[in-house]
Amino acid sequence: MEFAGKVVVVTGAGRGIGAALASAYAAEGAIVAAVDRDSSLVNETVSQITAAGGQAASFTADISRPEEIEAVFKAIDERFGGSIDVMITLWT
Repeated sequence: MEFAGKVVVVTGAGRGIGAALASAYAAEGAIVAAVDRDSSLVNETVSQITAAGGQAASFTADISRPEEIEAVFKAIDERFGGSIDVMITLWT
């Protein structure tokens, strides 16, 4: 598993390419921090990842609100110990 134990942040992970990338990285052993502005969609992505045996956590933030972006990265830092190995930004 190429990404075993690596922390991968995927923004826009609630649907489409973001959800697919989050799932693909998890399948390769990554610990995925899935971020989206729609909590129900990102929770579904995380549920699918964990049901398949992967590791993931969901985070909600709206890119148009700087305070939410700051808060979500603080939460990711606290959850995963400050190390982000891969960052994929698909926010629009």
